[in-house]
Amino acid sequence: TPDLEEAKQLANRLRDLGFPAYVASVKLSGKGIRHRIRIGPIKGDAEAKNILAQLATKANINGMLLR
Repeated sequence: TPDLEEAKQLANRLRDLGFPAYVASVKLSGKGIRHRIRIGPIKGDAEAKNILAQLATKANINGMLLR
């Protein structure tokens, strides 16, 4: 999202649900700064898949796994 406050609010909501969420800001060519919500650190594929499933059920969010 280009809106930092929106990103912070979502990260806070996810932390309230028990996820180790944080905001990472990146500058994208031609798009300006974008704020991404990340979760981690995560230890291994099994934990990552479990968190993805929890995101879907607890927060109605379809996440993606990045390595």
